[in-house]
Amino acid sequence: MHPQTRRHLVNNERLRSSAIKEFALHGLAGAKVSNIVANAQLTQPSFYRLWPSKEAAYQDIIDHTVEAWHMAAVLVFDDDVTWTSENLLAQMEHGTFKLYNALTIDLDLTTLVIRHQLHDPEQRETYVAIYDQGFGDLQREGVIGRVLTSEVLAQTYLALTERFFYARLLNGQHSPLTAAREVAFLMTSVLNNAGENTTGQAKKKSAQSSKKPTPP
Repeated sequence: MHPQTRRHLVNNERLRSSAIKEFALHGLAGAKVSNIVANAQLTQPSFYRLWPSKEAAYQDIIDHTVEAWHMAAVLVFDDDVTWTSENLLAQMEHGTFKLYNALTIDLDLTTLVIRHQLHDPEQRETYVAIYDQGFGDLQREGVIGRVLTSEVLAQTYLALTERFFYARLLNGQHSPLTAAREVAFLMTSVLNNAGENTTGQAKKKSAQSSKKPTPP
């Protein structure tokens, strides 16, 4: 890589990191370009070569982060490994860990994006749709039962991941892996109970059928 190109990349990363901290601390309205470049130890022309305005910088940071989070949500249901009832807990833990890892790379950035998404309720529906697809695929493949709809499972998983993120990770109380294990255990319990209910209902119907008198 050419030294000048490398220098531009390093400077851009410094500006991005400084902008995240400034927006997280002061919000879009209170943030100042002068603070961003001062903390990055660069000049205002450097900032404006990367973004035309602080509003553009803010939106660029939000958009790239949300896109990365959406991809992490999709990767909860990893297609590279075949999910089975036997590895359900391990796969759920692994997928949730990848999600939490993406959310905790930069907590300043995470705080900024969460604050932004409070004014965009459609973002929540995006995650529900992603998880709905994932649980629906597992149901169609016979890995989990159908007592609960995939949409209900998606809502349940979203509620668990949100709750444990705020309670365990945002305050630094636990590691992403520990929180992922807790969520995976609870979610797998829900999935297993739904599967047992399916089996129980099938056995009950079979028993009822066997009790019917045979016509002469």
